[in-house]
Amino acid sequence: MSADRAVSPVIGTVVMVGVVVLLAAVVSVSFLGIVTEAKDTNERPIPVSDNLLSNGDFETGTPESWINGSLERPDPRIITTDDPSQGNYALRMDGTDDYVAQNVTKPIKSGRIYRLCADSKTTTQDTDVYIGVQYYDSESFNEDTTIEKAFYTVDSTSYREQCVLTELPDRDVVGAQVWIYDGDTGSSGTVFVDDISLVEVRYLADPDRDTDNEPA
Repeated sequence: MSADRAVSPVIGTVVMVGVVVLLAAVVSVSFLGIVTEAKDTNERPIPVSDNLLSNGDFETGTPESWINGSLERPDPRIITTDDPSQGNYALRMDGTDDYVAQNVTKPIKSGRIYRLCADSKTTTQDTDVYIGVQYYDSESFNEDTTIEKAFYTVDSTSYREQCVLTELPDRDVVGAQVWIYDGDTGSSGTVFVDDISLVEVRYLADPDRDTDNEPA
């Protein structure tokens, strides 16, 4: 999927209305089947695909494969050696780019379950950073064409893997976008993100999940 078809939930003339809706939903209400808690506790799903993201561990040392809200390559300074979870590099969100995303170029299939995971931490719990994924039924990526969203807030001061599950409905799915959004305007805190993955998963049996992990 080309970058010119990418649509940020937070950037663009048409999409600025969408960001108000998105952020209001993030901070106040449940919507579109969001999974609000990251971890499925009792039975872990079995991955049945490789990571659908490129450079999810940032080990190229560059923001290759990622875009910012202007649909351009993010500022190279957001890739850092300061404090990776694993390997040599991590993504640092400190206001340099407030939105970093990747369009999934590999097929997303209807009726399947997808699991987004990332290692992340914050230097202060005052930060307002979200990691999420949106699935679309049209090449016009915007709020009107969104099928499902799932995200979580980065709130741990030490590296922690967090995940969200999305079970897609049986309808056309054209693509997906994984994003990290920094909505913080007042704090000087920094968020580090590493090892982002989006994989298709399956359960061997119906999962006995913690009720806090059920879709809203």
